[in-house]
Amino acid sequence: MRKIILSWIVCFSMLGFTLAQHTVTGKVVSAEDGNPLPGVAILEQGTTNGTITNLDGDYTLKVSSPNASLVFSFVGMETQTIPIEGKTRIDVTLKPSAVGLEEVVVTALGIKRQERALGYAMSSITAKDITKVGSTNVGSALYGKAAGVRISTAPGGATSAVTINIRGINSISFGSQPLIVVDGVPIRNGESNNNGYWGDPRIRGNGLIDINPEDIESVSILKGASASALYGSEAGNGVVLITTKSGRGGQKGLGVDFNMTYTQEKVAFTPKYQNEYGPGYDRVTNMVAFGADEDGWLWEDLNGDGVKETPRPIYRAYGQFGPKFDGRQVIGWDGKMHPYVAQPDNYKDFYRTGLSGIYNIAVTQNSDKSNFRLSYTRTDYKGIQIGGNHYKNSFNLNGQIKVGDRITTDLVVNYIDQFTHNRPEQINRLTCNYGGFFSRFDDMSWYFDKYKTSKGYKYDMYNASQTPTPDEKLKYHIRAYDLMDFMWRQLENSYNEYSDRLIGSLTTTVDLYKGIKFRGRVATDYTSGYEQTKNRNERPLALARSGYFSQNNSVYSIVY
Repeated sequence: MRKIILSWIVCFSMLGFTLAQHTVTGKVVSAEDGNPLPGVAILEQGTTNGTITNLDGDYTLKVSSPNASLVFSFVGMETQTIPIEGKTRIDVTLKPSAVGLEEVVVTALGIKRQERALGYAMSSITAKDITKVGSTNVGSALYGKAAGVRISTAPGGATSAVTINIRGINSISFGSQPLIVVDGVPIRNGESNNNGYWGDPRIRGNGLIDINPEDIESVSILKGASASALYGSEAGNGVVLITTKSGRGGQKGLGVDFNMTYTQEKVAFTPKYQNEYGPGYDRVTNMVAFGADEDGWLWEDLNGDGVKETPRPIYRAYGQFGPKFDGRQVIGWDGKMHPYVAQPDNYKDFYRTGLSGIYNIAVTQNSDKSNFRLSYTRTDYKGIQIGGNHYKNSFNLNGQIKVGDRITTDLVVNYIDQFTHNRPEQINRLTCNYGGFFSRFDDMSWYFDKYKTSKGYKYDMYNASQTPTPDEKLKYHIRAYDLMDFMWRQLENSYNEYSDRLIGSLTTTVDLYKGIKFRGRVATDYTSGYEQTKNRNERPLALARSGYFSQNNSVYSIVY
């Protein structure tokens, strides 16, 4: 009787195990392109029971219970845990992992490969690295992000050209910049050489700074000669591959993203000057050449009583060997009385506080058959150099549609509309030559007050003979006339630049066979520019002709 009971217990146990087993089938695909993923590990949670997907992404797994959970994992993809809940088929879409993507890089023609599988050196920078610094252009955002890459820019802020040198300067007679490729399209960039202070003091830009940092997904810098072989001789200095953001890989449905960046710019360093002595030459020169006393003072008769009782230093001096600052009242070169004290911040007061505002809104849509990302970015910029301002409107569309199982069409469009008023000038020749020196006694507000007259004309020198405002002439000969000329150019003259740029591509990819694809692409980089120069009259027309007006149109076009 005991043997019969034991047999029944074993029989019921085996029956229970058989009834508990449950078979699940399904398919695993990538969220990026919808293609099947072979080699995905599927594990029954809490057990060692598992399997992997075949070449078509299909799998079959017997589990111990219909209430168990399955864990799907794959290199470069986010791990997913899905409860079975009695279902017999579970299809899964795996999303790219932020950590895994760091090992995947974009190479020539937009092909993605594992970085360790490449046969050449390269650096990869992510969107987070680019946007977290709040830079107004992508070139400045790459500072210090890639080894062996030298990035430099002229001190003109958002409108100044960015120079990229990969592993040093390779040529002294030809260009040294790498080829810039945006979503597979080589774009206009150009060198950033200027014509010099006397030819054209404006700090010019180049094509790279037009690319909006908010639209960038990743940047890959290809450093080897073999890395750039597919782009020909233009890529002899390397290649910078820029991939813009798309709607792929995100959550299904509609999404909206908004962000704003606001920054201030201030002069970080100024020359270190002494604040003990004012303008003047050495003692002998002061006394012999200018008639100053032993301390370097010149004395003036301001009220016409024949007594020279009002002191002043030698304002035209480029040296600072004049009278010691003692706070006494002196007559300034602006014709007003001032205490004779140092102005320790006058060099800093020559500049202003720069402001930058970047506002971005993006709309994304993602489904099994199509996806897109449409974004708009407004950039407003006012640099630390007086007189200039800049704005830029950037529109980006990146969309993809699948026609059947084998045909995919991608459309990428970047449109940039921008305006620059009085772009910054090179001022090294301004502040470092004799015509730009100003003393520690000079208050910068005097220059801003005297660079033009009350009638709107340019300042009159102390010895001007023909002027509609004789009472507003500079009282004395000064040194920093170049400084006041610069203020006139930046604050009164107008040099405006308008630019419309379109970078776009239409790509169709046909999956012919496993591992064999055909890709066709048409692309363009088109820029329309307009420049307008308006120089005001420096003198009344009855005295001199000095006004100037010009305009210039330009077109740059590349079609691939």
